[in-house]
Amino acid sequence: MPRFQTLLILCAFAFPLSAVEIQRLSPGHSPRPGDLVEWELAQPPAEWMQADPRHAPFLRITESDGTVFERPAFLFQAHRVDPSHRQGEYKALGEVSLRIRHSPRQAGSLRWDLFAPRADPETATPLASDTLSIAPGRRAAGAIAQAPYNHRLLAYPDGRPFIPIGPNVAWALGRDRLATFITYLDALAEVGGNHVRVWCASWFGQIEGSQPQQWRLDQAWLLDQVFTAAAQRGIAITLVLDNHHDFQVGDNFPYGSSISERGNNFFSDNLAPGYRARIHYLIARYAAFDNLKAWELFNEIDLTGLERWRLVNWARSASDFLAGADPYMRLRTISWAGDDWPQMRELPRINLYHIHRYVPHTDHLGPGDDDIIAVMAGDVTPLMDARRPFLFAEVGHHGNTAEDVPGNALDQEGLILVHMAWAGFLLGGAGPGMNWWWDSWIHEGGLWHLYKPMRQAIDRIDWRDSGLRPMSVPLDADLRVIGWQSPHQALVWPQTVQDNWFKALIRQSDNPFAGRRFGLTLNGMETGRRYSVTALDMFDGSLRMSSEAESDENGRLRLALPAHDGRQVLVITAISHP
Repeated sequence: MPRFQTLLILCAFAFPLSAVEIQRLSPGHSPRPGDLVEWELAQPPAEWMQADPRHAPFLRITESDGTVFERPAFLFQAHRVDPSHRQGEYKALGEVSLRIRHSPRQAGSLRWDLFAPRADPETATPLASDTLSIAPGRRAAGAIAQAPYNHRLLAYPDGRPFIPIGPNVAWALGRDRLATFITYLDALAEVGGNHVRVWCASWFGQIEGSQPQQWRLDQAWLLDQVFTAAAQRGIAITLVLDNHHDFQVGDNFPYGSSISERGNNFFSDNLAPGYRARIHYLIARYAAFDNLKAWELFNEIDLTGLERWRLVNWARSASDFLAGADPYMRLRTISWAGDDWPQMRELPRINLYHIHRYVPHTDHLGPGDDDIIAVMAGDVTPLMDARRPFLFAEVGHHGNTAEDVPGNALDQEGLILVHMAWAGFLLGGAGPGMNWWWDSWIHEGGLWHLYKPMRQAIDRIDWRDSGLRPMSVPLDADLRVIGWQSPHQALVWPQTVQDNWFKALIRQSDNPFAGRRFGLTLNGMETGRRYSVTALDMFDGSLRMSSEAESDENGRLRLALPAHDGRQVLVITAISHP
């Protein structure tokens, strides 16, 4: 069906008959698998204008391979940024309408049938039907998921590895929040980043209003623009649906006037009706974006202060509900601020673990806080036998506010960003650790370039190698090595306990190992194989060493390392395969 072709539907919901128009709005070209296809229902009957998409009309979509999707309509209103309003508020354009979105999975002929609300598509007569030709695509369409060749990693539907690189970009502030947010996306894309974590916050992107099921369509439009801008730049999004701050203060969190009421109403095992409606709305509106990497049910849910058993029961119900409602099967996760929480971690519908780890505020440092790599290694220990990927989704210096982060003020070079990002990945994570201070530190301090060496090094490894495993970490050795290794290749960071933020930023003391030329032996490599050994600077990506080495008859690869400074990552690849 060509762009803007309109079908008229006569709807006998009231007397006299009303005419409803259905248009395909996008894309302008013949759609390909993975494109966002959008239809609009103009001038629908009042009975169709429902906040809960379960009570709205829907398209039954049959793909060329016979797969069926039922995609409900959702309330939509276009907006534009109005700079005359405080913090760049949004001006509504036109009337509220209904839209429907789908991301085709297969090339070929796609058939759609429009049904009235609550109709049984097996017995009811469609209000309208048509076909849509889906052109062959340049890539496989579908959800980012656990890699079939390595349970610790993520992959695109065609098996290409997806290593998420980037910090949190949870929101933007200022007179034009959308433009500011896009500035962050541009900066990340320029250095090869491909992933951010975005909050649905009361001040940015949360569609909840002050009353149940009164969606803030301006914030919903804002999220549309965020997803679209990110997709155009090749950036995936983890979308955080709720957070402890909005729960505590009750801002656009319409589940009670007190923390006690909100706790009872929202964290019900049966899930609040308004919450169920919101999840259905979010799925109807955003689940078809193929750059939606994951839904995060709640940020730092333990900081609500409620009983842990109640929170676990709610998370079980919410993750079950989300898994059953999302036809595209995006990843599902949840986060907490404290130490390991086995009951939460073991929920069957949570298929991506999120870990939060901060260097304590300088006023609250304790024993062991200087060695953040050892702390992070302790965080992952309970996950090493799990069959699900994990990600350090928040890391960095801790602060009471964005203005009170002494560690950031001291850390002008971005040392903790580099250390915690690389450690988050090289300890077995699905990607580098995600720093929290994207605006007040990374952007203001010009630290985006620190992500480029990660992209350079990661792209040199074949992550489809099913033999890749995180290395064991000898924390008490003079030289400890963290990284990924298989018999064919390795990505490793040789470092010492002296290579830490505390000695560099607080004590400002010399590293006694600086300049020492360590030797490193990797066991378990192929026998009698020559390897290329490249050392890259973790801060600027410059080439520090390029050489070759050969493993012995026992698969031991002995390397002479460059003068030690704790800033080098080694990329080791077999020169030829058998």
